[in-house]
Amino acid sequence: FEVNEVPQLIILDPNGMVVTTEGVRHVEEDQMALAFPWCDPIIDTIWGQKGQGQLRHILEQLDLPSINGMDAGDHDVVGLLFGEPWCPEANEIVKRISYLRESRRQRLLFQWQAENGDFENTKDFPEEHVAFYFIHADPIDKYRDFPGFEMPFPTLYLTDPELREALYNYMGIEDIPALVIAAPDEGWVLRDGQGWLKRDPTGILFPWKHHVTTNDLMTMDDDED
Repeated sequence: FEVNEVPQLIILDPNGMVVTTEGVRHVEEDQMALAFPWCDPIIDTIWGQKGQGQLRHILEQLDLPSINGMDAGDHDVVGLLFGEPWCPEANEIVKRISYLRESRRQRLLFQWQAENGDFENTKDFPEEHVAFYFIHADPIDKYRDFPGFEMPFPTLYLTDPELREALYNYMGIEDIPALVIAAPDEGWVLRDGQGWLKRDPTGILFPWKHHVTTNDLMTMDDDED
């Protein structure tokens, strides 16, 4: 294992393959083990089963509400908007996401109708398995009557400060609002959701994974910007 100094913690998978040699650092940075087993941030783990397992584990820790009978981990793409109900910038992102979703749905519906030669049929249209959540630490109910406030997405009132701090660390969040796009089935996370929302407001390229470099993607243990 090329142990040059002690202590050193090495994590192995069931087949005896090295998952990470940086176990000591991960224990210090992730005391709640949100991202265990802490895969090293290489291309194989971005697309592999380890990254997938880490992402599903974090979504389970969050206990996000179900949408249309599907848990967060069952959706192809999950958008996590970290913000507060009193934040104007967060409310603006909510409106931008709503516009993206409706624009994208209308475009995909038209394409589907054209392919099937039936522009009257809407009930059989296969909806995308995409879910957005608003994650906040301040109670939201007292803001619902504020002018301009709208919240079309399920919300998660994240009261546990340790879980919130660990989640922010592993999602690379330094400030709010922050939009993170995640794909549970593929195990990747895109940090710069806000930037892509501005560049692609109608979601033509959504979820944007295929149009970014691997440096823009991360597994749960990658904390570099």
